Amino acid sequence: VERTTLRLYKALSGEMLPYAMLMYIWSSGAPVGTIAPNNYTDKIQMIVVDSGSDRIGEWHEFRRNVLEDYRLAFGEEPWDIVAVGVMTDADKTRQKARAQYGDITFRPAQ
Repeated sequence: VERTTLRLYKALSGEMLPYAMLMYIWSSGAPVGTIAPNNYTDKIQMIVVDSGSDRIGEWHEFRRNVLEDYRLAFGEEPWDIVAVGVMTDADKTRQKARAQYGDITFRPAQ
């Protein structure tokens, strides 16, 4: 399955899939802090940073230690960050989703 996923990604995008991807997600039911693998590859790990529906329509700010999150999710040291992506979808819930994003910054851990 892993090889098929990688080949499909390359065929569709023309790019190689990064070594690993860390995704921060808002879950409708999983508790904050849950780390879950992607359904198609263990090279993608998802960390729940917010959960539920009681705060929909409000502005949210998240601060994460990406280095520590990567170590927790993958159990190893990360490679260099080569890309950052931001997306909003509701495909699994069959709902509509809309979001606005503010500045995304990376700073040394203190």
